[in-house]
Amino acid sequence: MARKARVPLRLDIIGLDPERFKASLKNVQALVESKTRGSASRTQSDQSPEGSSASDDLYFRIALIALDFQRAYGRAVEVRVFERSANRLVGKFLALRSASPGQIPEFFVNGVKIFRGIPSSFSQLDEAIENAFGKSA
Repeated sequence: MARKARVPLRLDIIGLDPERFKASLKNVQALVESKTRGSASRTQSDQSPEGSSASDDLYFRIALIALDFQRAYGRAVEVRVFERSANRLVGKFLALRSASPGQIPEFFVNGVKIFRGIPSSFSQLDEAIENAFGKSA
């Protein structure tokens, strides 16, 4: 009996603090859940926390894109975040190329680099995936 197995997708984001990203992802998930429940007052207070910096906004935007990625591609998606590349050769290359590694996040899907920088939206990241892998038939 042949069973169709879905190929799991792995989205790796390199250049972010994993703990801060995890916290931002939880905040984004809570925000989205509160919007679907219709709690407008809670949504507005969560959207603009006091002391919010550009760095916090960056984590919020990327967490929102990661959540959209999970929703678009299903529950089999795994999102992993690293401060530096696990690949030693890539890590050394990035360290040589940049005085402050980790400043510009890079996105990989199943090990293939698809985007460097901060996508303006999930659509931009999705388009980069289509360009890297081609449209599925």
